[in-house]
Amino acid sequence: MDVTVQGFLTAVRVTLQSPREAARALIAADLPMPVLGLGLALAAVASSLITHLGLLLAPLPDGAMQMIAPSPLRTAVLQGIVLLGLAAAVHQLGRLRGGRGIFSGALAVVVWVQAMLVVLQAVQLVAMVILPPLAEILSVLGLGLFLSLLTHFVAELHGFRSLGATFAGIVAAILVVAFVMSVVLTVLIGLPDQGV
Repeated sequence: MDVTVQGFLTAVRVTLQSPREAARALIAADLPMPVLGLGLALAAVASSLITHLGLLLAPLPDGAMQMIAPSPLRTAVLQGIVLLGLAAAVHQLGRLRGGRGIFSGALAVVVWVQAMLVVLQAVQLVAMVILPPLAEILSVLGLGLFLSLLTHFVAELHGFRSLGATFAGIVAAILVVAFVMSVVLTVLIGLPDQGV
């Protein structure tokens, strides 16, 4: 596995051009859990930092800021919990529908899709400075990219042929994770802010 910048950029290109081929290679790599855990942490921290840099450029009202992104550390923790929850939902719901994927594969898929979104977030951050309307367009494209890549990757992970049925399963997984996260977020917002 090529872990250089060039290797990463090549993987990004392959992912965008042929998502199922990229998913196949990622799953076949059979990354160990410590590597996946590190990838999860890096993706969560990078996403949190970019989010908070974006909030410096376009601040939210105080109440919204406290609810959506109270601090970089909390945002990173929440992001990590969301990614873990999504990986668990992708694994369990896929298995319930006869899929063959294992949890480490589901985690690898979710972390790589998040890494792709971090790249898009970075481009969006630059766009906020240079051409703000483009940042809004990239935000919408980001949602589409997330759903498209996750659909292809999950279909490959579980051996599903139908992308439509896979997409419906992903929507169900996202709803489950969103419900769980709303409970977690309610608890965390209730905690006193320690300035982290």
